[in-house]
Amino acid sequence: YTGSDDKTVKKMSIEDLTITKDFGEIHRSWIWCIQTNGEYLFTSDGCGTLKQWRIDDDSLAKDYGQIHQHWIYSIVATNDDQHLFTSDNMGELQLLR
Repeated sequence: YTGSDDKTVKKMSIEDLTITKDFGEIHRSWIWCIQTNGEYLFTSDGCGTLKQWRIDDDSLAKDYGQIHQHWIYSIVATNDDQHLFTSDNMGELQLLR
């Protein structure tokens, strides 16, 4: 998966680098952080919003909306995938279940 400053996310094949899915413009601002855990793809933007996508069919599972006041700098899932941590560029940490 790749994200860019044009607010788009693309899914690419590692073998031949072809785009297999173009999600189009999915956020209000540039894509800053992407995280996968095998089942879900999480995307965030410069406005502090977070979205969760199903990897098996590329559909939107949940739109968390704006969870930070600033851009989300990091997204990390625990090893058991029970919790998701996000942090923004001002140091605010969030725990999502």
